[in-house]
Amino acid sequence: MTSPADPDPIDVVAFGVGSFFFEIPSATVPTIEVRNPKGVISGEEYSRRVRNALESIPSLEDVQVSEASSLVLYYHEPWKASPAWQPHDHGPHPSGPLIPHFADLTISFKAHIPYRVQSTFMGVAETEDFLVDIQCQDGFPVVFIHGEGLGIDQRPSASIVVVREFLRSEFRQRKEQMDGVIFCDLGPTPFHAECYVLSDEASSSEFRFDWKHSASRYSTLLMYYPPNDYSTADEAYQEIKHQIAVDLSEYYSFTNLANIQRDKWSYIDFQLSELARTYYSPGLVAAFRRGFLNGRTARRLSLEVLEAEADVGSMMRAAEAVTQQLEGGDHLPAFRDAYVKRVEGSSAAAPGRVREIVAFFDTMHSRTMNTVTVVVSSLLGGIVGAAITALASRGK
Repeated sequence: MTSPADPDPIDVVAFGVGSFFFEIPSATVPTIEVRNPKGVISGEEYSRRVRNALESIPSLEDVQVSEASSLVLYYHEPWKASPAWQPHDHGPHPSGPLIPHFADLTISFKAHIPYRVQSTFMGVAETEDFLVDIQCQDGFPVVFIHGEGLGIDQRPSASIVVVREFLRSEFRQRKEQMDGVIFCDLGPTPFHAECYVLSDEASSSEFRFDWKHSASRYSTLLMYYPPNDYSTADEAYQEIKHQIAVDLSEYYSFTNLANIQRDKWSYIDFQLSELARTYYSPGLVAAFRRGFLNGRTARRLSLEVLEAEADVGSMMRAAEAVTQQLEGGDHLPAFRDAYVKRVEGSSAAAPGRVREIVAFFDTMHSRTMNTVTVVVSSLLGGIVGAAITALASRGK
């Protein structure tokens, strides 16, 4: 007696999403101040250098990098000259604009990462083979990673962690071969979701999305495609990526803006700590700083606080406009909800009593200067009085 045949496996594409990109910090890029600098990097050069960097990694194959042409203007952040600022390295993006930022670029490749290599990372996926697709938009780049062979009961989000850690490791080990190209990713880890594309037998005309939110683990996003329009889940997956890339790019752009505000406040906090240190330090040098330099620093900090608060206001107004945009049309409620949650988590980014602390230091400086003025005036008055008395004595 023959055993019954196993049921046909479900045709499904399981994938995770994130934000990966490749920067060249030494590249010359157009800025708001200088829009056509000499030696600006071209799309052809950028594509060639990124392609060569990826092809130098033996575990990657079928590397495809389109030739970009739309280069986004770079804007400077003067506060990044602070010792509190960390330079670029292969790993988390340190907030701010991309260098360079091409808005019409796609990068794709296949990665084979054995389990023994994965075991050295923070997590292990349930596959060794990954299809990576990075789409660069006007906002921040979006990466889709399809773990080959994963089913509906497996976790594709682990693919993001595994590929990220693998690329970080490889780019660091092969730094001399990368021609100035560095790998970066955007954090804190955004949009936690297990995403699946599968056939919808109940619908024959349009995509259907089912968002299953979870407060204790990654949420699940089921994307059903109409079988009359797409013959396989992979064919539908290619279309879905284009549909959701714009919304995800907006989400990651706001994440970067929130990171910029966080770093600005960290820089201000760093300066406040330096300012406070002079009031606790003994000696003539510290006294000189308290008397003559801290006032200027406090006033500059006051201006920086006002600018940072204005930036927060601008960021939140822009976020409100995007939120309204996500309310209608073909935008997924899952992305709208995630965006709103991200915005709400960033609305209180400014420390509550920074302004009061800066004002305190400015007041302390004013009092110190008043005391110095009185002392100096008294000394000068005494010296002048003594001189007049001496001259009068000689004239007798």
